[in-house]
Amino acid sequence: MDDATARTGPRARAGRALLLPGAVLVFLGATWLDPWAHRVVRYENLNTRTLAELDWQRLLRVFGTLWLWLGLAFALVVIDFNRPIKPRMKDHFSRGALVLLSPALGGLVAETLKVVFSRARPPAFGDTFAVFATNPAGLSTSGLGLPSSHAAVAAAGLFAVARIEPRLAAPAALIAVASGLARVASGAHYLSDAALGLMVGAFSGHLIWRYAALLPVLAPATRGA
Repeated sequence: MDDATARTGPRARAGRALLLPGAVLVFLGATWLDPWAHRVVRYENLNTRTLAELDWQRLLRVFGTLWLWLGLAFALVVIDFNRPIKPRMKDHFSRGALVLLSPALGGLVAETLKVVFSRARPPAFGDTFAVFATNPAGLSTSGLGLPSSHAAVAAAGLFAVARIEPRLAAPAALIAVASGLARVASGAHYLSDAALGLMVGAFSGHLIWRYAALLPVLAPATRGA
């Protein structure tokens, strides 16, 4: 069975049909766990040090910023300009463009959904749980939490890395999940914020990869995949 048949066969179609119901179940499950995560997982409830002081939290947070992916994209372009290009990489920009555009789309979709849902972030202090409280901030996303933009950017960028180098798929997935959970542990987001952000990021990365052939600068990165 060739790759094209594998992607369009009955099993592949059945798997795609289950994606949306599975995503809904994951989000509902995370929402159900929100009160527990808000009370227990937040790092200030587990230790007197604030999470922002920890190097590992800072590192995971960086995965959710476009600055990291801009730097990685630049590095990939420099690397590809200074070595022979593989047959599937016909130009020097495709890998860098893929790594940059995926998290950019993930962040854009997440910020747009924040305005649509207008759900406030967790309260800064106390045990008050108001997961359905809204923050009518107009087009501003300040103070809004659903979905987590950091989780979306991290998931989209790491999705691109996994598609470029499939051997990194497992660690990329683990880092993406850890990045989302770090946002919950810091008290910046509810668990459902992070869960939806991760799914938005993965979907955005898939869209860029799936339709990259329509963009000349991206097409070589996906050819032969």
